[in-house]
Order: sequence, then structure tokens, then C-alpha cells
Amino acid sequence: MDPAVKTPDLSVQVPSVLQTIYEYQTEDVSKSTATASEVTETPTGQTTSRESSIPKTPSSATTPQVPGEKDQVQAQAQAQVQTQVQASQEGSVPGPFSLAGKVIIVTGGARGIGLSMSESLIECGAIVHALDLLPIPSPEFDRLAASLPKGTLTYHPIDVLNVPALDTLITSIADTHSGLHGLIAASGIQHEAPALTYPADTCNRAVNVTGVLSSAQAVARAMLAHATPGSIALIASMSGTIANRGLLCVAYNASKAGVQQLGRSLAAEWGQEGFGLIQSVQVM
Repeated sequence: MDPAVKTPDLSVQVPSVLQTIYEYQTEDVSKSTATASEVTETPTGQTTSRESSIPKTPSSATTPQVPGEKDQVQAQAQAQVQTQVQASQEGSVPGPFSLAGKVIIVTGGARGIGLSMSESLIECGAIVHALDLLPIPSPEFDRLAASLPKGTLTYHPIDVLNVPALDTLITSIADTHSGLHGLIAASGIQHEAPALTYPADTCNRAVNVTGVLSSAQAVARAMLAHATPGSIALIASMSGTIANRGLLCVAYNASKAGVQQLGRSLAAEWGQEGFGLIQSVQVM
């Protein structure tokens, strides 16, 4: 490599979308409540998400609640979210935490982790377009969308392996908003089966690696076409670096390791001269 050519440190140039979310959430946690989100993956690859507001007391599990107290706590938490959304959209959230007016694509956004990330982005003021394979999103998605101003959260059913359709959709979204500012690639499938009999034709690896790459390519092209700087976050897993005993998902583990290396490779290539608009490629 020519020593005069320096590859930028993409991990520190600009806070990534997910880092911004994390910092914003930790700085502005309510003093009285905490939001717990549990995401479970089933053997078929489906995810379920449950959120609850829990009083922040050392003995919250055993402290009896006054009738109606739970509803009051939930109402307060919901009001706080609405206040955060409004503040972000009005530009009154501090600069490092504001995503006001930013247009973000979230794949796998119909439920589970993707939906939770979409909600965090919206709390920071972003406009989110959620993509997923499901014909209709989860009830949790519908409830969130109904509580927000029109156009803040939009759902698009699509298969990320259908590359021509994916390109057309993302190009259309970018044209509508005159650009894109970020991607969270959270689509993925987990299929459990013994390694000796694991089906070779499973689409697990294709969705988890090829689908992520196709999403990143389409968003990067849109950023370059509209000259809008942005960040890309690829959702991997701890399973990309370890093997959980008793969890029989050899292809899933390998695919998540693939996502990690995919992120490194994209960062190294897109960080070169001519790709300055892609400010960071992060693997989470």
C-alpha cells in the first residue's frame, strides 16, 4: 500500500447510528422507570419482543403496586417517549444525539430487534423506513406507528434476497427524501439443526450474509447518488465469535462471523478516496 495514502479510521470519524442511539438512551434514562426489551428467537427464526416498564427500585419484583400504579407508570413512560420524539423533530435535542430529518433504512424492522432499533431512531428524530419479509408487520409495529406523526415510520414488505426489487425500493425511498442517511441491516434467520444433518439448501446463510450485503450496496449507492453522507450498521451476533454449547445452529454462527468480516471489508474499501460520503461502517 502507498504510505502516502491513509485510510480513515471509520470507527471514530463520526458516531455510528447505533452508538448515537446508545449514548442518547444512557444520557436520558428516566429516573423513575426503566424499559426492558426481551427478544427471543425461535427455531424457525421468528423473533418475539416484549417490552415493559419496571419501577427502578431494588425490590421491584416483590413490592406491591397500588391499583392503577402500573398504568400510570406506563403512561408516564409513553409521554416521555413522545416528548423525546417532539424535541428531536424540533431540533432541540443536543447535536450529538439528534437525528432530526435523517432518513434511515432498517431491514428486519417488522418486529424484534429491528423494531426496537427503529423506535430508538425515531426517539432521536429520524424518519424510518422498515423493510421485512412479512406481508404485514407485527401488532407492536402497528401500535408504534399509530402513535407517531404520519410518515415517521413506514413499512415495506420485501425479500432482501430479491436484489432488483430491493434496489428499486431503496432508490425510490432515497428519491422521495432526496437522499438517505443510514442503514441498520438487521434482517436474519436462525435455523437450529444438528450439524450432521443440517440441510445444505437452507436459506439461512443467504439471508444473513447475502441479504445484508445487498442492503448495504443499495443504500451506499443511494448515498453516493444523492451526495448525502451517512452511516451503515450491520447486525452480527456474539455467535460470530463464540459457539454456545447446546445451541445447534452451525450455519447461523458461521453466517454471523461472515457479517463481521463483511463489515470490516466494506469499511476498508469504502473508506478509500471517492467514498467519503460513507462516514462509517459498523458491525454490532
